Amino acid sequence: MNFVRKQRGSHIRLYHPTRSPVTVPNHYEVDRKTLKSVLRTANLTVEEFKKLT
Repeated sequence: MNFVRKQRGSHIRLYHPTRSPVTVPNHYEVDRKTLKSVLRTANLTVEEFKKLT
């Protein structure tokens, strides 16, 4: 399943059938506050994210 729908510059728009779309920066390192914002938008906890990585 391909979750990436579009990209503009260094930002990728991700889609999932049961979650809200999320825009994430395509950078080697992401600022802590930016990551927290992405997780909040995706309705993921830090623990859920850690299980995915």
